[in-house]
Amino acid sequence: MILHIIQLNRYRTSAAAGPQARHLLLVLSLLCLLANIMLLPLAAEATDHQPLLQEKKKQIETNLDRLQRGIRKQQEAIITEDRQETDILTELETLNERIGKKEVRINALQGQIIAQKRKTELKEKALLTLHRQNSSLRTQLAKRIRAYYMTGQIGFLNIAFSAKSFSELLSFRDSFDVLIHYDEELLNNYSRAIKKLKSSKKALLLEQEILQSFFTEVGQEKQEAQADKDKKETILARTRTQKQLHAEAVKEMLGSQQQLSTSLVSIKRKQARRENRFLSRKGQLEAPVAGTIITQFLEKSTNRMGIAETSMGIAIEAADGSPVIATEAGKVLSAGYLQGSGNTVIIHHGFQYYTITSRLENIATKKGAQVRPGDIIGRAGDTATLIDAGLYFEIRHGKKSIDPLSWLKPTVKTAQVILPDGPRG
Repeated sequence: MILHIIQLNRYRTSAAAGPQARHLLLVLSLLCLLANIMLLPLAAEATDHQPLLQEKKKQIETNLDRLQRGIRKQQEAIITEDRQETDILTELETLNERIGKKEVRINALQGQIIAQKRKTELKEKALLTLHRQNSSLRTQLAKRIRAYYMTGQIGFLNIAFSAKSFSELLSFRDSFDVLIHYDEELLNNYSRAIKKLKSSKKALLLEQEILQSFFTEVGQEKQEAQADKDKKETILARTRTQKQLHAEAVKEMLGSQQQLSTSLVSIKRKQARRENRFLSRKGQLEAPVAGTIITQFLEKSTNRMGIAETSMGIAIEAADGSPVIATEAGKVLSAGYLQGSGNTVIIHHGFQYYTITSRLENIATKKGAQVRPGDIIGRAGDTATLIDAGLYFEIRHGKKSIDPLSWLKPTVKTAQVILPDGPRG
């Protein structure tokens, strides 16, 4: 389960990120540092008597380290995606501004195009009116010209047979000529007006074509900007999804880290209970051998060689062949002859608590053995106590010797020591 959570890097598809992410990363680093600090005493105090707890502790340390790296990687991804999101939002704002300007321009061009179309329509109507007037005038002029030519020139016959006088005929002919010239001038004016309207219409159509070209160009630019905006929005959505996935991964990892921290606390408590087992049995330990205490802790004495020394433990006078037992569970660190101490068994009871039993006639255990309370580790004998009297028993915490009597049962003081129920062989 822990390793599965550690492998949450599957959430990577490319981090309240930004300052919050950096703050969270700092908190996680402090938590990991605190976890390491908690592990230091455990590592220092742990003994070979606790191999399973040690292995568990190492696994948890490894997993916590992986978690820390994984969380850091996820947080860095969140920070990166937060920056990407900010950049994309800035770009989207610019694109929206561009699109807005294009829309304003398009609306303006549409208005101009509509105005141009209206002007063109008015020119077309004016042209149509002029064409009609021109056509009517031409028809009228044609009739007048035809009538004019039908009257012919003023000759002898016209004068002779006309009821009008010659002066009247001349006046009529002059009036007719003036009328024809007026109609002709009017036609020329119409032609000029038509030509001018056509030129104006052509210019309007050209302007309309240019405006339409601008309209098309601006419309394409708007479409391109909109396409860019759509792409950016897609990238933004993907970035936000990735950031959310990374945030969920961090959340899971933090939960896993909490579980690992809880497991570390549990291991610490278990190791503490092992330590407290020895401490809690202070004043309840059985004596290592049945007999009589003949030397007290820190008592000065002289051996049979005349050497004076201060005892860092106690000496118990026991019958030859009496079994010597382990007072508490532990691991045998040394079992053999030591210069100046004779046959000696040193047992580590965890967390730097040791018992040292010396002047044994023989040894019944070996180095590396795990012993329980009451297990026989050797036997007392007369030969082993030829120089120094009694079986020697010492308790140390680290390098410091402590009074064994404060750890043995209250009945074991200076009186006879009797082992209950007999030792386990």
